[in-house]
Order: sequence, then C-alpha cells, then structure tokens
Amino acid sequence: YILYPDSSFLDRTSISLQTQVRHNYDGILKDLRITPSINFSMVGQTYLYLSYQVVHNERYNNKYFKGVNRVVISLNTRPLKEVSLNIFAHLGKFIYRTDNPTLGNGHNISASITLKPTSKLNLEFSYDRARLSDEISDELFYDGNIYRCVAIYQFSQETFFRTILQYNSFDDSYRLYPLFSYK
Repeated sequence: YILYPDSSFLDRTSISLQTQVRHNYDGILKDLRITPSINFSMVGQTYLYLSYQVVHNERYNNKYFKGVNRVVISLNTRPLKEVSLNIFAHLGKFIYRTDNPTLGNGHNISASITLKPTSKLNLEFSYDRARLSDEISDELFYDGNIYRCVAIYQFSQETFFRTILQYNSFDDSYRLYPLFSYK
C-alpha cells in the first residue's frame, strides 16, 4: 500500500507484508517468514526502511528453529551528488550455523560513507559489525568488526587504479588489495 502524504519532507510511504515459504526437494519445510514493513521516501534522496519478522521459523542442519525474529533497519541518503551515507542493521535472533546449531541473540550492523571529491576520485569508508551470543547461557559465539576503505582513481575511460585497505578484528588481520586496470 502506498501513501503520498502532503508533507514538505516526506514524498511517499509504502506499507507492505512479505511472506516466504520454502521447502526442500523432499517437501520438508525449510523456511517460513511473515514480515510487515514500512518504507519512507523523503526529499534529498533519503530512504528509511523498517521491518520486523513477526514469524521466522527456519530449518538448519536438520534442526527446526522457531522464533528467529529480528528487526531490520536501513537508512540511505544522498544529500549531495558527491556524498552518500548508508546504515543497515539486523537486530534480534540468529542461528549460530555450526555442526550443532543453536539460537542466539545478536546483531549485524553496517555503515558506509561514499565521497566523490572529484570526477575521477571515489572514496568509500565502511564499517561492519557482527555479534552473536547463546540465547540461554549468554556464551559469546563471536563479536567483531571490519573496517574498510576503498579508493578508486579513474585516469581515463581505459585506465583506473583501485585499492582496498581492510582491518578485520575477527582474525586481527590487515589486508591490502591493489588493482591497476587497463582495457
């Protein structure tokens, strides 16, 4: 359902209800979800999306989990053609996907900013975070962050240089991925 409110900052609001039912090839239920959501489109190329998985039951490794419910929040904006911001979060229940899976409480959060200071240079800075702990015992399964910077310089239509610099706290590693391309 779409609303077009008479507002100076809100262009459109859409309300939806998504459902998902998946079975494997043997006809066994793998996934059942019911997710109401609301999406706001605002001036300045700004979008806010909110949803809650009212029902999320999932089979993983022959174990059926009920109540894997979570909230999803997404905010995207591009106030200037040279700047864009994104924030994305999943908050709630997750399956710890191991040989002996279990249900846990956690979150996955991402944020990024993209800058285009010149027509040839594009910079993206991003942050990703994930945490999961056992629902009953509160045992920590994982908790970590990934910081990343991607820089692209376009020398011409045929030539560019891209480099990715990343720090991963899960394994305490730094990575550098340079790339020079000529077509």
